[in-house]
Amino acid sequence: MRWIYVIIINLGIVFSQLEFSGYVEGELDPIDLQKVYLIYGYAKIRTDINYNILDNINIKSAIFYKTLWSDKFISTNDFTPIEIESEFDMNFLSPDSLYLDNFFINYSFEDLNCTIGRQPITFGGGYVWNPINPFLTKDMLDPTYEIQGVDVARVSYLLNEVEVEAIVSLNSIQNNQNYLVSSNFSLLDHDISFIYSDMNSQESFGFYSVGEIASIGIWTEYSSIVHSSSNYVLGGDYTFENGVYLMNEYLHQSNGLNFDGGYDEIEYFVYFFTNPIALAQDYFFTMIQFPILDFTNFSLSQITNLTDKSGMINLQIDHSPLDDVDFTFGVFAFLENSNTEFGIFNHGLRFRTRYYF
Repeated sequence: MRWIYVIIINLGIVFSQLEFSGYVEGELDPIDLQKVYLIYGYAKIRTDINYNILDNINIKSAIFYKTLWSDKFISTNDFTPIEIESEFDMNFLSPDSLYLDNFFINYSFEDLNCTIGRQPITFGGGYVWNPINPFLTKDMLDPTYEIQGVDVARVSYLLNEVEVEAIVSLNSIQNNQNYLVSSNFSLLDHDISFIYSDMNSQESFGFYSVGEIASIGIWTEYSSIVHSSSNYVLGGDYTFENGVYLMNEYLHQSNGLNFDGGYDEIEYFVYFFTNPIALAQDYFFTMIQFPILDFTNFSLSQITNLTDKSGMINLQIDHSPLDDVDFTFGVFAFLENSNTEFGIFNHGLRFRTRYYF
């Protein structure tokens, strides 16, 4: 029995060194589509665990549990224009889920930093779009929501004020297919990075730059897939003395769809199932944000598909009455006729609340 006491004592020591944090979140999204009225809602709890093995080695993880309190079956036909009635309609079940979103070990020593495991990969300057980052897909309607982790090994080393970094997918490490290397440095108040990646045998080159000129934030991203396509993002923001914040961002992708009176069924299915950066070729995003009370911000944003002339307007109010409590209320209005990207929607609402612990 002595070994049982030894295990209990050691487990007690380990758990006493664990740091716990996280949040509880609830959301309700009524959405009026052309074909159907949906109510999407969920309750979610996230628990973050941090364990410091040594001063320069730690393990981090994030566990999610999510349960839906709305319709759990989604039909792909609901998200196509009313003119398209697909014979390939498919229904998807969205069950309650428990999953490990992050689990990685980090080691840092002087100029070397290594992280291995499931982790969020964020870099670049884009707010809504990041074509330079092949490990990341954003939701245009909610681009700042938390990023899902991917299974990679990430190593960076600072060499004479130039950071050299490599990211390798752990899911394809045997055939050495999915990887990215970059060099990062600062020049004239701008952070600049040059990137090469090979994802699923598709080579790409690119760069991004983030900085400011005369207190105006400026960022750009460019990515070119060899023998295929190129994408770029241009953006800028400025905060006025009265607290008003203004942001604009433009996206162009050469392999985006042209619009000739509508998109066909296959194009919609490719869009939904392959998670590209965006559907069409050209987009423009603008947002204005300002405080209306001490703990309340108001924002008004618009995404415009410049190719098919459709768009979405979002009015949002964020209220934080306490340090660990957030409330969000949003109204979505969609513009243009039915056979466009945003034309399949009529309007929608968002209610979200989050409590941090």
